[in-house]
Amino acid sequence: MSSNKRTKDQSAINENNAPNFSINLQYLKDISFENPTSPAVFFQKNKEQPQLKVNVDVLVNKINESSYEVILGISADATMHEDKIYILELKYAAIVAVLQSLTTIQIKRHLMVDVPTLLLPFARQIIATIVRDGGFTALVLDPINFEALYKQHTEQN
Repeated sequence: MSSNKRTKDQSAINENNAPNFSINLQYLKDISFENPTSPAVFFQKNKEQPQLKVNVDVLVNKINESSYEVILGISADATMHEDKIYILELKYAAIVAVLQSLTTIQIKRHLMVDVPTLLLPFARQIIATIVRDGGFTALVLDPINFEALYKQHTEQN
């Protein structure tokens, strides 16, 4: 496959500069924040940084022939000395319409890479705010390479 073809396949815009998909709606599907060791965690003398484990997942549900629900799932568990400091789970979703005739592979790539890339800034803001409102330093997630995650997923299947 030539690099020129790969660029066209990976773009959200076709050769006529018309978009291949449209995000019709974005919404918070589910959110949970637990602070199981409060208030004791706030009175600890040694304020070391908690160990953080973050997981990211993308789910796609077909609604009809041209519409899909894309769900960006992010979970974060913070622990200190084997105690859970906080547990956060977020599902941020979008309704996406495919506007062009595309192959199944092209559609899947757009839904698993391009859409989550567009949703991530909104999810990051929600996560930072929730963790800060929970009494901790805001959790600002690093950028996520959804292209690499997609390639890893396709290689495993």
